[in-house]
Amino acid sequence: MGKHFVVASAAVAGVAIIQISDANAQDSRDALRRLARQDSAYSWGGFYLGAEVGGSWQKIDYSGGFLGSTSPSALSGGGYAGFNYNFRSGLVLGIEGKFGATNVDSTVINGVALNTTTDWYGTLGGRAGYAISPNVLAYITGGGAWTNQNFNFPMRSESTTRSGYFVGGGIEGRLCNGWTARVEYTHSDYGRSTNFGDLYTGLTADAIRVGVSTNFGKPGAPVEYVKVCSLYGAGFFYIPGTDTAVRVGSR
Repeated sequence: MGKHFVVASAAVAGVAIIQISDANAQDSRDALRRLARQDSAYSWGGFYLGAEVGGSWQKIDYSGGFLGSTSPSALSGGGYAGFNYNFRSGLVLGIEGKFGATNVDSTVINGVALNTTTDWYGTLGGRAGYAISPNVLAYITGGGAWTNQNFNFPMRSESTTRSGYFVGGGIEGRLCNGWTARVEYTHSDYGRSTNFGDLYTGLTADAIRVGVSTNFGKPGAPVEYVKVCSLYGAGFFYIPGTDTAVRVGSR
């Protein structure tokens, strides 16, 4: 029957035209799938800015547990910003920084009362994920973590900034008009800190937070890129946003 011409919207080039023959029906289907991936490839790319809130749980061991240990918890929240690059395979790589406030307060009494508080947290790390669909991203994350601790004896106090690492993961979904929402879990380990000369503490923290961000890359409205349409009969593909339906392969 000669050659068919398939016209589809492309993310960057605007309009792409692919010429295919009846003898290469499978190639034509693959071409449409490549266009769909190309259109979605940049949908998670670009800069973003967001806010998060959730809960944080700490585990504090004082002098290896000799002076006791506590597991305080509190609400925490703050802001985050980052940049993603989305490969055409669906792989997403990025970098992200966070800074937020918390109010973790714990007291250990072992002959003498020792009060410990934490006021803020911060992280800087990478993200690696996969775009399950143009509207859903699953990812893992990890990097450097920082927080503070204030130690208060009845007649003495000291404050220190602690550093360590964090690992975690989450899932992120599109809302509308460039907004996304996510749920994320992280585990942070700040190692051991020495205070007052001979008091040392081990500190770890776990957090689950939800976040909402606005994205400055491609607009993030949910989109169907290529779908089968039966309006004109079996075997036709509808090009979303147009009045066009095309057949791939021969009759």
